[in-house]
Amino acid sequence: MPKETKQEELAVYEQVFEIDENQIKRGIWKHSKSGNFEEFLKFLSYKPILSVQLKCKPCCFSSADLFKPDLEGKTAIHHILMNAHTELLDYIVREFGELGLTFCDLMPLEGNNALHLALSASGFGKYRARCVECFKLVVNFENERVAKAEAMSLEDNNVLDLLEVDRLGRTVYHIAAMNGLHDLLTAMLDGTLAKEASPLLMADIENNYPIHYAIDYRQPESFRVLFSHEATESILTQQDGEGNNLF
Repeated sequence: MPKETKQEELAVYEQVFEIDENQIKRGIWKHSKSGNFEEFLKFLSYKPILSVQLKCKPCCFSSADLFKPDLEGKTAIHHILMNAHTELLDYIVREFGELGLTFCDLMPLEGNNALHLALSASGFGKYRARCVECFKLVVNFENERVAKAEAMSLEDNNVLDLLEVDRLGRTVYHIAAMNGLHDLLTAMLDGTLAKEASPLLMADIENNYPIHYAIDYRQPESFRVLFSHEATESILTQQDGEGNNLF
């Protein structure tokens, strides 16, 4: 073996084992938050030095590691979703999708599930498109996962629910209406992304429906989408949390 090749292999070996497991976790959390794709991948490839000390095969990163929380209780998945890092999320879905990954296993953060977290920064213009892309990645991945299970006649009760509410009683329809995500609302209501019945008839803890959010947050396009939907007819005279109806 050429001397240069041997030295290159040694350099790689030393790089792999010069970092311990806690450093790997911190690196994954840090770069899932910053969105540094190259550094994130680098930490995924590391194997902890503990494996050398025990003289055993290095342990490999698994999808379960994506759900290990930091000191704030946030996992790598939380950071990626909250910061709308589409490139990282797309990579995780592709690489770990066949390894048992499901966003249903993500621990809610202050009452927010994966879908709420994906839209959490959508009120900021520069994040809006990325948030919608992350949301669609999560929904499409979960839909495909469930479809595969059904095709194999496997029972899968672990389904991500678009009608799940956060601590304020809001569904993703409320959040989309509030932040003017009218294209996303259309996709959810026409069955492209979801097939839930009457999502517009769910009120938050203050009895506000998605269409009330569109009005209160001055989102005319969201209002048009919601007002034109047949389900809205049944709530035209219903009162919001302040005792007002749509008129």
